[in-house]
Amino acid sequence: MGMKSYGLKSIRMAFKAAAAVVICASFGTGAQATINGSCSGYAQDPNALGTFNADGTIIRNEPLPVLNDGATVYAEADANSAKVMSLSFGERFFIVRFKDDFYQISSDTRLNVEKDTIGWVKGEDILCRNLPILNKDGIARKFYVRTKASFVDDEQGTIKPKAGPKSEECANINGRCRELSRFTLYFVFAMDEASERVLLMARPRNDGDARLIGWVSMKDGWLWDTRYGLRPKENLVFDEGKGEWAAGEERRACLYETLEKAEEFVGSDTCFVPILGGNRWFNYALRIPVFERVTHAGQDYFRVAMPTSGVGSEAADDVLSQVNGLDEAIKLLKNLGSLDVFFLLDGTQSMQPHIDSLTGGVEGTGILASIQDAFANDPRFDGVKVRYGYRVYRDWYASEYGIDEGVGEGMPFDSNCAPTDDELKLNQERFNAEVKQIDTQKSGNGPRDTDHEENLIMGLAIAADDMTPCSDNVKLLFVVGDTGYDLETQIERGTPLEGEDEVLGYMTQGFSTEDDPIIPFFIQVPKVQTGANYLEAYDKFTNQGKFFVQKIGEHFSVGLKGNPEINIGEHFYQMSDAGGDAGQEELVNYILDRVSKFGDQRPINEVIAELQGGTALVKIIDALSKSSGSKNSVPALRLAQIEKRICDELGKACQERVFNDVTEGYIPANGDVQTDIWVGGEEFRAWRSKLELIKDTSALSPKELSSVIVKMMVDGVKNSTGDLSPSEMRMPIADFLKLKHGLPTGEQTPLLNYSISDFIYSGDGSGSDGELIEICELYRVARWLERHREIFDAVDTTEVPVFTLEDSSQDCDMKHPTPELIMGDRKLFPEDTMSYRKAQLDDTIFWLPNKFLP
Repeated sequence: MGMKSYGLKSIRMAFKAAAAVVICASFGTGAQATINGSCSGYAQDPNALGTFNADGTIIRNEPLPVLNDGATVYAEADANSAKVMSLSFGERFFIVRFKDDFYQISSDTRLNVEKDTIGWVKGEDILCRNLPILNKDGIARKFYVRTKASFVDDEQGTIKPKAGPKSEECANINGRCRELSRFTLYFVFAMDEASERVLLMARPRNDGDARLIGWVSMKDGWLWDTRYGLRPKENLVFDEGKGEWAAGEERRACLYETLEKAEEFVGSDTCFVPILGGNRWFNYALRIPVFERVTHAGQDYFRVAMPTSGVGSEAADDVLSQVNGLDEAIKLLKNLGSLDVFFLLDGTQSMQPHIDSLTGGVEGTGILASIQDAFANDPRFDGVKVRYGYRVYRDWYASEYGIDEGVGEGMPFDSNCAPTDDELKLNQERFNAEVKQIDTQKSGNGPRDTDHEENLIMGLAIAADDMTPCSDNVKLLFVVGDTGYDLETQIERGTPLEGEDEVLGYMTQGFSTEDDPIIPFFIQVPKVQTGANYLEAYDKFTNQGKFFVQKIGEHFSVGLKGNPEINIGEHFYQMSDAGGDAGQEELVNYILDRVSKFGDQRPINEVIAELQGGTALVKIIDALSKSSGSKNSVPALRLAQIEKRICDELGKACQERVFNDVTEGYIPANGDVQTDIWVGGEEFRAWRSKLELIKDTSALSPKELSSVIVKMMVDGVKNSTGDLSPSEMRMPIADFLKLKHGLPTGEQTPLLNYSISDFIYSGDGSGSDGELIEICELYRVARWLERHREIFDAVDTTEVPVFTLEDSSQDCDMKHPTPELIMGDRKLFPEDTMSYRKAQLDDTIFWLPNKFLP
């Protein structure tokens, strides 16, 4: 039997199952049905995440969102008890107890449960699922919104998600209705049969501070319940003779509105929607989602949907470029979770109490410990990584102690831009240890210290140089001191600086508009003297700090499409005269608040979710900036930072809403298209782990090889089915396709022809049912799997696996036709941006050609 025939058989089987899924996706009308995905009945679910104790207490570390706007909080686990308050859609709370399908909620389980409990909420009002709902094949349910471009009235071109399964209130974000106008993949986390609505989220995990998109009617989109995506065939042709990529035929696929139109025009030059192929598809995380495979007039077709128009009123914009721009923008936004926090400290004697505030002194809690405690378990800071550094400045008198130009001890940042958790811990330990060793007794009362000013300007220049490595990280500089500098005196003494503009150049990376500048915060400690000369020097720190803040703000605003106005008060802080513990707490709280606002991922998540929906970036930033003044306001420079990083990647979408006019139709299943399979990062790693068992097969005995193959297959199927019965062991593996969540298989795989029991070796030459496949066939199948392990190794890089199939059935008395897979050399993609692996928010996905799967 040739490869083509059993490949067709298996893909028909797979798509038949996929079509059944689409049919089953329609809802029933039972009004009493609970919301699938809510906490209703969750405490009794054996697969429930968390610990549900017999006394009703719950241990679950993640806060859960409210899925129904206006949900009532009751005083007791009884709908007839007093109403405490109402909850807003998307708010997150911890569940701490359950009783009679009610859940007691708390603002924080890590503090005092009794103190922080709010009341009892019905289970149907809270989302308990941590992952998307699965269909009966174990595939995560996904959803594409059915958008329609309308340039006369924006309202007509958007879908407005609702704030509840039966609510007509829109899902609110930053004081306005969320609107979706872009062909974007969302994940389904809850389904309500009565209203026929689904609850969407942009991320594949309900953790941290992931935002709910809202409830959308099923008729406003498509459930994508398969793994299948299409693209026109690539033109990747490697010329072995020249050792380089050569031009190949670029295919074009055609989409037709109806099957009747397809029947009429297939084979002609008429094409309702032409779709270009080529290598471009390897730059994007997009494929054309396949909902089902149908047959019409003897021809197979894929039923699909895809966007056909672009930004604003120019419908000819390249949709793929939009998708790539959004992907790149999201990747850059995720980089904003890497913070470099640097302290420039006045090292004179009067600063000792404030240095103690940073370290915590002998027994206190310092700023580093406070930041770590705040970040450790707070979902706002999921994924945030913080490095610490410092530099000490004094004045020229300090050269007596071997300190050049008054700038001394320090801990610059290194060039390790992706530190591990262990490396971050070492960084923190070193910072704490060294700051505690700062010697403030290097007195400035000698003959070389003739004024109260310090060499702050040189300190700023050296600190800027210390902070240079890893320019993509967010750079926060906290300057802590009391008196400023006298530039003329410093120049006379030999400071190699011409003025403030030179220092500003260091802080802005040469006034580059491409890179973020250092974001400064000047903290002026209380006065320690009352003399006129001291007060003059004290005022210099005030004026100079505000000057640098103002200039950095002006530089940040160059070229911005939005207009976030910097509030100098957020970046210059004059401490009160409170001494002792109160003074230390004041300094710690100020720094912690500023670091937290730049580490808070909620604004980033909101920007990502809004961009995915189609909202223009400047409109998102404008909405976030209007929240200024509130407790959770977003700093102006944070907003400027967001725009500066991603506006160019977004193109017109920076200032204009994206409208995708989505077309549904049919694409002929012919040689012009390639079927790719969506594989999530976690699943890919699991499969790769299974394939690691199949290594160096020639060194294994038949019994050892049989054991390895059976273990791999049984483990894969058990992921979805549990323990296998003897009869199930004899089933053809093809019968497990609908249960293949743990065992994805390619359309051409010969494994579908076997049952698991075919590989069970008893040691006497017979299988478990007396029909063991030939030993040579056992090794043939093993080599098939081993070669696919090599293919998986390649696709996890930027390489293209090259292989051929060779029919060698005559070499062995084969029960089923398993070809020999001959691996060639791996080839790099023609461009380094191309890959089968793509980052998608917090996960990695793979679009694998069907032939790559085992």
